[in-house]
Amino acid sequence: MPVLAVWFLSNTTKSLGSSRNMLGIALVFSFLGDVLLGLVSQLGEHFFLLGLVCFFMTHLLYILVFWNFSSEKRGLLQQNKTLAIPFFLFFIAINTYLHTSLNPVLQIAVPLYSLAIIVMVLASLNLHHRLPQPLSRILFLGALSFMISDLILAINAFKEPVAFAPVWIMITYLGGQYLIIKGCLGVLRG
Repeated sequence: MPVLAVWFLSNTTKSLGSSRNMLGIALVFSFLGDVLLGLVSQLGEHFFLLGLVCFFMTHLLYILVFWNFSSEKRGLLQQNKTLAIPFFLFFIAINTYLHTSLNPVLQIAVPLYSLAIIVMVLASLNLHHRLPQPLSRILFLGALSFMISDLILAINAFKEPVAFAPVWIMITYLGGQYLIIKGCLGVLRG
């Protein structure tokens, strides 16, 4: 994450304002989340919850950035709200699947977190028609990839081992973050 943050900040200027700042802060929260999740095995499970909070903040900041990308055009979800249904059905299905494997605190935290990531994916999907297609696709694929990394992480941590989980998690997580930042960079540069 530090490399991605340096790349992003070195390719933007302060004049880009709040979106640039929110993206920089989102990357800091992501880095903190990475560090905290890395400490779980040595220092205890409460570091998982702290990492979850950091990534929750990352998703909220991405949502705000996506919503701040101004356009006179209506987004894809604004034109067809039914496109959100499969995402919310997925939200219900995965949280139902994980629920019995979570402790009481995580039974609250994980659904809240997964709601944030679903909303982040939907906010990126809504950018279709509002932004040039290549940028909206990059942002959506980045958000979707980030969500997939969290899905693999959750199944592997709480339900059953996923073959090569660390590899898949890092590929989808880093790829997702890169695509989100690359897409945002394209939008901010105009």
